[in-house]
Amino acid sequence: MVVFTLKKWLEQSVLKMLFVIALWEPSLFFSVLVQVLPK
Repeated sequence: MVVFTLKKWLEQSVLKMLFVIALWEPSLFFSVLVQVLPK
């Protein structure tokens, strides 16, 4: 149960971080997005 909560929290943290990056560095965000998304 603790692991699940931790995983959930981590996912939310990553999403928040991505959101902040998208706001501050859109070009960086998109370049990362292009790398991550399957071709």
